[in-house]
Amino acid sequence: MIRSLPTPLPIALTTTLALLGGCTGVLEDGPAGSAGSDGPGTGGGGSKGDNLDPDSGMPIDEEPEGPFTHAWYTDIGPILIKNCGSCHQPNGSGPFAMTYELAKAWAPLIKSTTAERTMPPMPVNNDGTCQSFDNARWLTDAEIQAIGEWVDEGAPHGPVTDLASFPADLSLSDPNLTVKMPTAYTPAGNVSDDYRCFPVTPNIANDVFLTSYEVVPQSRRIAHHMILYMVPTNDQSWVTTEDAKSATPGYPCFGTIGSPNGDAAQPVAVWAPGGGRIDFPEGTGVRIPKGRMLVIQMHYNLAQGPDTDLTAVKMKVTNSVAHEAFFFPLADTTFKAPPQMELFKTTPNGASDLLSITDGSFNMLAPMTVYGVFPHMHQKGRTLRVTYRSALNLAPEQCLVDVDRWDFRWQEGWWYPKPIYLTGGGLEALDRQLMIQCGYNTMDTNTTTTWGENTSDEMCLNYLYVTSPDLQSLLNVLSGG
Repeated sequence: MIRSLPTPLPIALTTTLALLGGCTGVLEDGPAGSAGSDGPGTGGGGSKGDNLDPDSGMPIDEEPEGPFTHAWYTDIGPILIKNCGSCHQPNGSGPFAMTYELAKAWAPLIKSTTAERTMPPMPVNNDGTCQSFDNARWLTDAEIQAIGEWVDEGAPHGPVTDLASFPADLSLSDPNLTVKMPTAYTPAGNVSDDYRCFPVTPNIANDVFLTSYEVVPQSRRIAHHMILYMVPTNDQSWVTTEDAKSATPGYPCFGTIGSPNGDAAQPVAVWAPGGGRIDFPEGTGVRIPKGRMLVIQMHYNLAQGPDTDLTAVKMKVTNSVAHEAFFFPLADTTFKAPPQMELFKTTPNGASDLLSITDGSFNMLAPMTVYGVFPHMHQKGRTLRVTYRSALNLAPEQCLVDVDRWDFRWQEGWWYPKPIYLTGGGLEALDRQLMIQCGYNTMDTNTTTTWGENTSDEMCLNYLYVTSPDLQSLLNVLSGG
């Protein structure tokens, strides 16, 4: 019997895999009165004037004394609007719009967060040492330096002119299946973050394959991210019971959408602000079986106050695809992180059990084509790295993802520009391995941290969006069959 996962591999994450951007009001220490001040404009264009910002219509302060190395309209504004404007735009989920006057007001924090690479949020390293990703929000070192110099010079605006429009969501204009939260939900005003699950069952007459989708939240002000999960069949009654027990719509689900003893819940779609239409790689799709329950897991952030949401997921499905894809989990559920450690790293065991995917390594029972990655840890997590290696050193090690600044608030999937083919099966199954290693900061605890569903527990998990010519072998690993 192939060993199945001992617990669900939830993943309170956020773009999947189709990779998107994520936003919320995380710049808490900005200037008084700035948070939520979007300005009257809509960005991109407007009448020019000597004293008005054409993006916001707001008066522009007196220019600092020059000469200047950088100015807003000539180089800094385009950088920030392109990389940050999907969230930081009028009526967006960021705490301020990326117009000149508001950017100037928040300038010191913009400098510090871009220098630390906490903004724009990009926990996955994209400098080329371990892959690069199509949907990366990654400022170059030169851009970060330019932003810092602009702030140090007093945030000059330079010659006032029009800027490019804020990034807009792309719509899925021809959906043929839609699922949505059964009823509207208003998070309680006494919480800052609310994870809520809403069960739905698509009305489909047969199995279908999801190829494209668009997530449409009613309130982009509080919607931080969404993950659509496929509920394991042995967990559907548990989910129904939990949903019925709650006095308000949905049920709470911080770290998992199912029971502690259920099978792994498979992500199907992921959204975060700034992400519009998502198309899975051409020729691939994720199977949604007839009658299978799904769960819409919403992460709500109330930094800008409470609101009411009713999120829908528009889908494009088809009866067949050239290559069925699925999210293959690689995890280490066996680690024990001691307390009071600034950085504890797990130790993969080198796949002593060749059929395991839960002890930090997995021997390649079948070849895979990998299109994207979806890392997940909780709040003590700091680093995560997945490699493809040869146990006998018959091939060079290949890094698939390197998380060097994990932040639980920014959970997304990351797509490769070109898929990566990994060999496996046959004799190579004895040699070729996937390995995952995670690092944790346990300085805030006096007890050993282990794998678990609770906030105080941790996870070491990465999903790979894959296709395989021997799909059934990989599915058997997940099902325990």
